[in-house]
Amino acid sequence: MGDTTAIITVSRDDRFVIVASHGQGEHRHRLVVGRASTLTSVEDLRGKTVGVKKGTSTYGGLLLLLASKQIDPVDIRLVDMRPSEMPDALTAGSIDAFVASEPTPSLAEQRGARQLATLGGLGNTYPILVLARRDLLRDRPEQVVRFLGALQRAEEAIRTDPRGTAETLAHITGLTPEVARNAMTRHRYALSLDAGIIDSLRQTAAFPQAQGTITSVPDFNHAADARCLPSPTPLKTDPQP
Repeated sequence: MGDTTAIITVSRDDRFVIVASHGQGEHRHRLVVGRASTLTSVEDLRGKTVGVKKGTSTYGGLLLLLASKQIDPVDIRLVDMRPSEMPDALTAGSIDAFVASEPTPSLAEQRGARQLATLGGLGNTYPILVLARRDLLRDRPEQVVRFLGALQRAEEAIRTDPRGTAETLAHITGLTPEVARNAMTRHRYALSLDAGIIDSLRQTAAFPQAQGTITSVPDFNHAADARCLPSPTPLKTDPQP
């Protein structure tokens, strides 16, 4: 699951623990505008309608982006919207822009939309996380080890055959293979649970805490457990926007 959902889960229910991140990428969340849009900067969003799924890490990243540009969110009409609805809404002109994670921005670009900005450069890597039940981790840790090992082999296969992986992704999502490859370049596929990921989770946790969704930032010494991780795989540098 995404980082915000994982943080809420481990904050509310001690039965669950984070055991790994299987991917991340600070530029995989992107702000997209329509083909004919005259918007050229984030500052141009004042007074505009922007689609975003509220309560997600994308939403938290958007608020960080606006804060970095000294833009008050009340100056923008933020519409709570499912990512699957965003490309059609943008094409129809019912929103001026949307912000979402891949592959939704790439789907919109396939229809002629263009990127206005990414949510990169804000100190958050937006990790995608694997959670396990504590009783499973206690009683059958070998199953968790085998599962994470399978994920690691899958990630190695992605790095070995990115073109074939993109073709599979295109078949499943409806993206063209070219757009699928572009979406994949915005992700880092590697199994990890290092200090950088924990720091990112702490930063993200401040957002649901401020919203009152959780009462406090989790103690990740308790809420995360990396003992079942196989040997780490190398991480590639995040692509630039």
